Amino acid sequence: MGIGIWSMHFVGMLAYSVDTPLLYGAIETLFSLGVAILTSGFALGVASRKQLSTGRLLFSALVMGLGISAMHYSGMAAILINPAIRYDPWLVVASVVVACGASTAALWLAFRLRTGQRRHNLILHSAAAVVMGLGISGMHYTGMAACRIALGSICYGGTAIDNNWLAIAIGMFALGVLAITLITSIYDSHRITSISEGAERLERLNHELHREKNLLSLATQAAGISYWEYDVRSRKVLWVENDISRLTEEGIDLKTYPNAIVELVHPDDRNVVLETLHRSAQAKQETCGFRCRIELPRTKQIVHLDCHARIFTDDAGQPINLIAASRDVTPQIEQEQREAALQFQLRDASREAGRAEVAAGVLHNVGNTLNSLGVSASHVGSKLRTSRIQKLPQLAEILGAPIDEPEQSSTDAEKIQLAKQYLGSLATLLVTENEELQSELTGMQKHLAHISEIISAQQSYAGRSGVVEDTDIAELLDQSITHHLSSEPTVKITRDYLLTPTLALERHKLMQIFGNLITNARHALREVSPEVRHLHVSISAARTDDLIVAVTDTGVGISAENLSQLFSFGFTTKTTGHGFGLHNSALLARELGGSLSARSDGVGHGAVFELRLPLNRSASDGLAPSA
Repeated sequence: MGIGIWSMHFVGMLAYSVDTPLLYGAIETLFSLGVAILTSGFALGVASRKQLSTGRLLFSALVMGLGISAMHYSGMAAILINPAIRYDPWLVVASVVVACGASTAALWLAFRLRTGQRRHNLILHSAAAVVMGLGISGMHYTGMAACRIALGSICYGGTAIDNNWLAIAIGMFALGVLAITLITSIYDSHRITSISEGAERLERLNHELHREKNLLSLATQAAGISYWEYDVRSRKVLWVENDISRLTEEGIDLKTYPNAIVELVHPDDRNVVLETLHRSAQAKQETCGFRCRIELPRTKQIVHLDCHARIFTDDAGQPINLIAASRDVTPQIEQEQREAALQFQLRDASREAGRAEVAAGVLHNVGNTLNSLGVSASHVGSKLRTSRIQKLPQLAEILGAPIDEPEQSSTDAEKIQLAKQYLGSLATLLVTENEELQSELTGMQKHLAHISEIISAQQSYAGRSGVVEDTDIAELLDQSITHHLSSEPTVKITRDYLLTPTLALERHKLMQIFGNLITNARHALREVSPEVRHLHVSISAARTDDLIVAVTDTGVGISAENLSQLFSFGFTTKTTGHGFGLHNSALLARELGGSLSARSDGVGHGAVFELRLPLNRSASDGLAPSA
């Protein structure tokens, strides 16, 4: 840049024509070239700064303008002429002003082109070059206009050189230097641009990385996740980020704790953890997960950790270190344990409540049967109280009275005759009465036998908890219907048994399910008129090899809102119920490997309850026609 500016001035001076050939001093000429180079270096240094304030711009433009002016006038001083050249001071000042103005424009454009966007760069560079060229040329010719050479002046110092050849030589030299400089500048510009873009990209990436690291640190702290690296060979933890709070409270530093990864792990979990890590290393898995317990040395408290580790191995496949992330899940584990205990208690309570409902149903049936026995006993007592057999002693007196006088014979004969007639009628009445009493006694015996069967069945099932036995599904279903619907003569019962399987299961659990379903159907049927009370039970098989026992009633039905909560604990639509029966039945069905579901088209459209049990538990299956 300095050579280019100097060349323009020198070639312009060679173009200056006077009456005598002009000669130049070498030292002064080289001095002016040095001034141009130094001034250009200063200008490029200013333009390469990241920021350029107005004050710095004006100061730098002043220095550069003065430097260009110094280059021009030192070059003019290199002319060996006598008398010396004189200058018009106002034009000299004007040339300096032009130089400073051109420098200001040049510095500002150079800075803007370097820091601005690349769009239209060629146009802007061309405009900057034109402005710079016009400014430098304007300064030169303003300075030349200030030059005053007296007539008759002579040059001294040696032989003159043809100005044309000198101008061509200097121009070619300047163009060569500028070409080399331009090529180097373009190459450096691309390199600088690439490096600058890379630096900016690296700075953005570093900023994003720092931001992501902060976010990750916040997230891991919020989630309670701790990161650490363990060296297998030295058995030391190399670094830890976000220490485990329980260990920190205990005063344990993993980096200084000897063999922390092994010694802190609970003895019951230690081998499992080491085997998991060893298998993962052998299988060359990227990560492995495991849970373990840590026993705090001082308080002996147990800390549950959920860990995920990345294992690094040597060339022989032996683990050398691992990086792991661990999270304290002690609160979750303790909550799960509490929920499991509550679930166990809830299941027991549901079972007891279910048994209580079944027992209530049994007692209801026993009570109904006892009521029937009471009615029969009352009827028998009434018959006995009003029985004509009480007249027999009077007949015996009449028939057994002695005849003492002849006058009595005719009267007694009439009485005896009437007694005989009455005795015949009485015999007929007594036979009829005896038959009625026999019928009542037979009914009472049946009721007593039914009560005995119910009690025996309950006693039998009560003693079989946990016992798996072959159970005839159809027979058990019929028994439940008999036990729970014997007091409902208005209910029409139909059966459709496509299968009569025998399944190996806990009989008492299935009995509780059937009892609850039949009892619920009975309650639903009581809410409708006797003419439409119908209960249909069926046994069939699904395509999924499941046994389906369906209990369908024409009762009051179930609303969609209640249907979704039907098997929830404590939910009931009855004023006297507790909401345990269906919930317990669903639990029992799940324990038997099956499921219990219900469906209804709404209030007034009845309901269907389906019990599904796996047929692969059956001891034997049989086919039977519909009953």
